[in-house]
Amino acid sequence: MADVTPPAGAPEEVVTKARVREIDLAAFGASGTLALITIDNGLDHTRPNTLGPQSLQELDDAISTAENSPAVAIAITGKPFIFAAGADLSGLPFVTEKSQSLAIGKFGHDVFKRLGRSKKTTFAFINGLALGGGLEVGLHCNYRTMASTALTALPECFLGIVPGWGGATILPKLIGPERAVQLVSTWVAKQHRACQGRVTLLNSSKLYIRQRRAFRSRRLTPARRCTDLLVGQALKAERETDLN
Repeated sequence: MADVTPPAGAPEEVVTKARVREIDLAAFGASGTLALITIDNGLDHTRPNTLGPQSLQELDDAISTAENSPAVAIAITGKPFIFAAGADLSGLPFVTEKSQSLAIGKFGHDVFKRLGRSKKTTFAFINGLALGGGLEVGLHCNYRTMASTALTALPECFLGIVPGWGGATILPKLIGPERAVQLVSTWVAKQHRACQGRVTLLNSSKLYIRQRRAFRSRRLTPARRCTDLLVGQALKAERETDLN
Protein backbone atom coordinates (compact mmCIF):
# COMPACT_ATOMS: atom_id res chain seq x y z
CA MET A 1 0.00 0.00 0.00
CA ALA A 2 1.17 3.53 -0.68
CA ASP A 3 2.51 5.41 2.32
CA VAL A 4 -0.58 7.51 2.92
CA THR A 5 -1.19 7.98 6.63
CA PRO A 6 -4.49 9.59 7.67
CA PRO A 7 -3.92 12.84 9.59
CA ALA A 8 -4.11 12.66 13.36
CA GLY A 9 -7.67 13.01 14.66
CA ALA A 10 -9.31 12.12 11.35
CA PRO A 11 -12.36 9.83 11.57
CA GLU A 12 -11.97 6.21 10.54
CA GLU A 13 -12.43 5.71 6.81
CA VAL A 14 -15.56 4.01 5.51
CA VAL A 15 -13.76 1.70 3.11
CA THR A 16 -15.14 1.23 -0.39
CA LYS A 17 -14.35 -2.33 -1.40
CA ALA A 18 -13.53 -3.27 -5.00
CA ARG A 19 -14.55 -6.74 -6.16
CA VAL A 20 -13.54 -8.29 -9.48
CA ARG A 21 -15.76 -10.74 -11.37
CA GLU A 22 -15.18 -12.26 -14.78
CA ILE A 23 -18.24 -11.98 -17.01
CA ASP A 24 -18.44 -14.58 -19.78
CA LEU A 25 -19.45 -12.88 -23.02
CA ALA A 26 -20.10 -16.06 -25.00
CA ALA A 27 -23.84 -15.90 -24.38
CA PHE A 28 -23.88 -12.49 -26.04
CA GLY A 29 -22.07 -13.54 -29.20
CA ALA A 30 -18.66 -12.23 -28.14
CA SER A 31 -15.56 -14.16 -27.23
CA GLY A 32 -13.59 -13.92 -24.01
CA THR A 33 -14.50 -12.41 -20.66
CA LEU A 34 -14.88 -8.98 -19.14
CA ALA A 35 -13.21 -8.21 -15.80
CA LEU A 36 -15.91 -6.23 -14.01
CA ILE A 37 -14.82 -4.23 -10.96
CA THR A 38 -17.69 -3.26 -8.68
CA ILE A 39 -16.98 -0.66 -6.00
CA ASP A 40 -19.21 -0.81 -2.93
CA ASN A 41 -18.81 0.36 0.66
CA GLY A 42 -21.45 -2.12 1.85
CA LEU A 43 -23.94 0.58 2.85
CA ASP A 44 -27.09 1.79 1.13
CA HIS A 45 -27.46 4.77 -1.17
CA THR A 46 -27.63 7.22 1.73
CA ARG A 47 -23.89 6.67 2.27
CA PRO A 48 -22.27 6.95 -1.16
CA ASN A 49 -19.01 5.27 -2.11
CA THR A 50 -16.06 7.54 -1.36
CA LEU A 51 -12.36 7.17 -2.05
CA GLY A 52 -9.93 7.46 0.84
CA PRO A 53 -6.49 5.84 1.12
CA GLN A 54 -7.78 2.35 1.92
CA SER A 55 -10.45 2.56 -0.77
CA LEU A 56 -7.87 3.62 -3.34
CA GLN A 57 -5.75 0.64 -2.34
CA GLU A 58 -8.78 -1.62 -2.84
CA LEU A 59 -9.23 -0.22 -6.35
CA ASP A 60 -5.53 -0.52 -7.10
CA ASP A 61 -5.53 -4.18 -6.07
CA ALA A 62 -8.65 -4.83 -8.16
CA ILE A 63 -7.06 -3.29 -11.24
CA SER A 64 -4.02 -5.52 -10.73
CA THR A 65 -6.28 -8.57 -10.51
CA ALA A 66 -8.10 -7.54 -13.68
CA GLU A 67 -4.84 -6.84 -15.50
CA ASN A 68 -3.49 -10.27 -14.63
CA SER A 69 -6.69 -12.06 -15.60
CA PRO A 70 -7.41 -13.48 -19.08
CA ALA A 71 -10.20 -10.93 -19.56
CA VAL A 72 -10.17 -9.04 -22.85
CA ALA A 73 -11.41 -5.80 -21.27
CA ILE A 74 -11.86 -4.14 -17.88
CA ALA A 75 -14.92 -2.28 -16.65
CA ILE A 76 -15.76 -0.50 -13.42
CA THR A 77 -19.20 0.19 -11.98
CA GLY A 78 -20.74 1.03 -8.62
CA LYS A 79 -23.37 -0.18 -6.22
CA PRO A 80 -27.08 0.44 -6.91
CA PHE A 81 -27.79 4.15 -7.45
CA ILE A 82 -24.18 5.12 -6.72
CA PHE A 83 -21.00 5.05 -8.80
CA ALA A 84 -18.77 7.10 -6.49
CA ALA A 85 -19.13 10.48 -4.81
CA GLY A 86 -15.43 11.29 -4.99
CA ALA A 87 -12.64 11.65 -2.48
CA ASP A 88 -13.27 10.97 1.18
CA LEU A 89 -13.05 14.52 2.56
CA SER A 90 -13.80 13.63 6.17
CA GLY A 91 -10.13 13.96 7.10
CA LEU A 92 -9.57 17.24 5.25
CA PRO A 93 -10.06 19.50 8.32
CA PHE A 94 -7.32 17.53 10.11
CA VAL A 95 -4.63 18.01 7.44
CA THR A 96 -1.78 20.11 8.84
CA GLU A 97 1.11 19.31 6.50
CA LYS A 98 1.47 19.92 2.77
CA SER A 99 3.00 16.48 2.40
CA GLN A 100 -0.25 14.87 3.58
CA SER A 101 -2.25 16.54 0.82
CA LEU A 102 0.37 15.70 -1.79
CA ALA A 103 0.45 12.04 -0.73
CA ILE A 104 -3.28 11.40 -1.15
CA GLY A 105 -3.34 13.39 -4.39
CA LYS A 106 -0.47 11.42 -5.88
CA PHE A 107 -1.91 8.10 -4.75
CA GLY A 108 -5.20 8.83 -6.50
CA HIS A 109 -3.37 9.78 -9.70
CA ASP A 110 -1.21 6.67 -9.56
CA VAL A 111 -4.29 4.43 -9.25
CA PHE A 112 -6.57 6.19 -11.73
CA LYS A 113 -3.99 6.52 -14.50
CA ARG A 114 -3.71 2.73 -14.63
CA LEU A 115 -7.19 2.70 -16.17
CA GLY A 116 -6.06 4.92 -19.03
CA ARG A 117 -2.73 3.20 -19.60
CA SER A 118 -3.90 -0.38 -19.42
CA LYS A 119 -3.17 -2.61 -22.40
CA LYS A 120 -6.76 -3.77 -22.10
CA THR A 121 -9.68 -1.57 -23.14
CA THR A 122 -11.27 0.05 -20.09
CA PHE A 123 -14.88 1.09 -19.58
CA ALA A 124 -16.67 3.06 -16.89
CA PHE A 125 -20.30 1.99 -16.49
CA ILE A 126 -21.60 5.03 -14.63
CA ASN A 127 -24.74 3.59 -13.11
CA GLY A 128 -25.61 6.34 -10.64
CA LEU A 129 -24.23 9.34 -8.77
CA ALA A 130 -20.69 10.21 -9.96
CA LEU A 131 -19.24 13.33 -8.42
CA GLY A 132 -15.72 14.69 -8.27
CA GLY A 133 -13.24 11.85 -7.99
CA GLY A 134 -15.98 9.41 -8.92
CA LEU A 135 -16.47 11.10 -12.27
CA GLU A 136 -12.71 11.35 -12.66
CA VAL A 137 -12.49 7.55 -12.46
CA GLY A 138 -14.65 7.53 -15.58
CA LEU A 139 -12.55 10.21 -17.29
CA HIS A 140 -9.46 8.04 -16.95
CA CYS A 141 -11.16 5.08 -18.66
CA ASN A 142 -11.02 4.70 -22.44
CA TYR A 143 -14.82 4.76 -22.80
CA ARG A 144 -17.79 5.70 -20.65
CA THR A 145 -21.46 4.77 -20.55
CA MET A 146 -24.00 6.48 -18.32
CA ALA A 147 -27.42 5.34 -17.15
CA SER A 148 -30.20 7.80 -17.87
CA THR A 149 -30.76 8.05 -14.11
CA ALA A 150 -27.13 8.94 -13.31
CA LEU A 151 -25.99 12.35 -12.07
CA THR A 152 -22.49 13.59 -12.86
CA ALA A 153 -20.60 16.73 -11.86
CA LEU A 154 -17.29 18.16 -10.66
CA PRO A 155 -18.42 20.27 -7.66
CA GLU A 156 -14.95 20.83 -6.18
CA CYS A 157 -14.89 24.56 -6.94
CA PHE A 158 -17.86 25.02 -4.64
CA LEU A 159 -15.88 23.36 -1.84
CA GLY A 160 -12.84 25.60 -2.28
CA ILE A 161 -10.73 22.95 -4.07
CA VAL A 162 -10.11 21.90 -7.68
CA PRO A 163 -10.83 18.65 -9.62
CA GLY A 164 -7.38 17.30 -8.85
CA TRP A 165 -7.58 13.68 -9.99
CA GLY A 166 -7.96 14.40 -13.69
CA GLY A 167 -10.92 16.70 -14.02
CA ALA A 168 -8.68 19.73 -14.52
CA THR A 169 -6.41 18.00 -17.04
CA ILE A 170 -8.31 15.24 -18.88
CA LEU A 171 -11.58 17.13 -19.31
CA PRO A 172 -10.01 19.95 -21.40
CA LYS A 173 -8.61 17.30 -23.75
CA LEU A 174 -12.09 15.82 -24.22
CA ILE A 175 -14.16 18.99 -24.66
CA GLY A 176 -11.64 21.82 -25.00
CA PRO A 177 -10.23 24.25 -22.38
CA GLU A 178 -12.97 26.88 -22.66
CA ARG A 179 -15.84 24.44 -22.21
CA ALA A 180 -13.98 22.63 -19.43
CA VAL A 181 -13.59 25.87 -17.44
CA GLN A 182 -17.26 26.66 -17.94
CA LEU A 183 -18.23 23.18 -16.83
CA VAL A 184 -16.25 23.04 -13.58
CA SER A 185 -17.33 26.56 -12.60
CA THR A 186 -21.09 26.04 -13.07
CA TRP A 187 -23.53 24.40 -10.72
CA VAL A 188 -24.21 20.68 -10.68
CA ALA A 189 -27.32 20.55 -12.91
CA LYS A 190 -25.59 22.42 -15.75
CA GLN A 191 -22.50 20.26 -15.40
CA HIS A 192 -24.58 17.11 -15.69
CA ARG A 193 -26.17 18.27 -18.95
CA ALA A 194 -22.76 19.13 -20.38
CA CYS A 195 -21.28 15.76 -19.41
CA GLN A 196 -24.02 13.87 -21.22
CA GLY A 197 -22.44 14.74 -24.55
CA ARG A 198 -19.25 12.89 -23.67
CA VAL A 199 -20.68 9.47 -22.90
CA THR A 200 -22.89 6.78 -24.37
CA LEU A 201 -26.30 7.09 -22.74
CA LEU A 202 -27.97 3.96 -21.44
CA ASN A 203 -31.74 4.07 -20.99
CA SER A 204 -32.11 1.59 -18.13
CA SER A 205 -35.83 1.09 -18.77
CA LYS A 206 -35.33 -0.02 -22.38
CA LEU A 207 -31.72 -1.24 -22.10
CA TYR A 208 -30.43 0.29 -25.28
CA ILE A 209 -27.25 2.09 -26.20
CA ARG A 210 -27.21 5.37 -28.07
CA GLN A 211 -23.91 6.27 -29.67
CA ARG A 212 -22.66 9.80 -29.05
CA ARG A 213 -20.25 12.10 -30.88
CA ALA A 214 -17.52 11.41 -28.35
CA PHE A 215 -17.19 7.89 -29.75
CA ARG A 216 -16.40 8.65 -33.40
CA SER A 217 -12.70 7.90 -33.14
CA ARG A 218 -11.10 4.88 -34.80
CA ARG A 219 -10.11 3.50 -31.44
CA LEU A 220 -13.76 2.96 -30.58
CA THR A 221 -14.39 0.64 -33.52
CA PRO A 222 -13.96 -2.64 -31.60
CA ALA A 223 -15.81 -1.18 -28.62
CA ARG A 224 -18.89 -0.38 -30.70
CA ARG A 225 -19.45 -4.08 -31.34
CA CYS A 226 -19.47 -5.05 -27.68
CA THR A 227 -20.48 -2.02 -25.57
CA ASP A 228 -24.14 -3.04 -25.45
CA LEU A 229 -23.14 -6.59 -24.54
CA LEU A 230 -20.85 -5.48 -21.73
CA VAL A 231 -23.31 -3.02 -20.23
CA GLY A 232 -26.21 -5.47 -20.34
CA GLN A 233 -24.20 -8.20 -18.65
CA ALA A 234 -22.81 -5.78 -16.07
CA LEU A 235 -26.28 -4.58 -15.09
CA LYS A 236 -27.47 -8.17 -14.80
CA ALA A 237 -24.51 -9.13 -12.62
CA GLU A 238 -25.00 -6.04 -10.46
CA ARG A 239 -28.60 -6.99 -9.73
CA GLU A 240 -27.85 -10.62 -8.95
CA THR A 241 -24.73 -10.31 -6.85
CA ASP A 242 -24.39 -8.81 -3.39
CA LEU A 243 -20.88 -7.74 -2.45
CA ASN A 244 -21.46 -8.87 1.08
